[in-house]
Amino acid sequence: MFGAVSMFGNTITETCTIADQTESFASTNACPTLAQFNPAWGTLLSATLQITGSSGYIQAFVQNNQTTSQIFSSATAADSLTFTGPDGTSVSGSTTSTPGCGGTLAAGANTSSTFTGGPCAETPNSFNGSAVSVSTLSAYVGTGTVAIGDSGALGLAGGNAPGSTSGEFLFGGVGLADGTLTLTYTYASGVPEPGTMCLLGGGLIGLAFIRRKRSA
Repeated sequence: MFGAVSMFGNTITETCTIADQTESFASTNACPTLAQFNPAWGTLLSATLQITGSSGYIQAFVQNNQTTSQIFSSATAADSLTFTGPDGTSVSGSTTSTPGCGGTLAAGANTSSTFTGGPCAETPNSFNGSAVSVSTLSAYVGTGTVAIGDSGALGLAGGNAPGSTSGEFLFGGVGLADGTLTLTYTYASGVPEPGTMCLLGGGLIGLAFIRRKRSA
């Protein structure tokens, strides 16, 4: 965690990164090190969640259940990554595999749901997106940690295999995802700024001068 001062006030930015996970997956405490905003720091004005880094891959795979080879085209798959805060605010991103994968698959062949080859190339994930403001600030205030859930899911897969019937040729996908969540607090400091202290000091000196003049 590190702090920074912007022209709009004080900010504290925290990040956590989840390791590569095979989709689909879900957890309720993906970022156990993210600290809540301590009230001793000041007054929390806003907080945002944002996916600021991502990696891993999404890949389409195909399976031919026929007794003859099959031509296919346009195989595609998609995956997503979502982080959810304690108040239900969530940020997510999705990636679709590079379209246009096609070729001929032998009878009974299965390219398997692994990143070990096959006719369809791996497509790097890109889940990064815009910051989302949390809906309930109080859920992020305290002296403990912020419970952040995460989940990764495979989306719909599809393609064309014109010479097959239902169930004879299958399209699927496999995803491997990780990502970085950034939690940013914007707050008003509880300590007066130097300019404010100078004004206050000047006012006290003025009052003292007036009182002394009256007593004279």
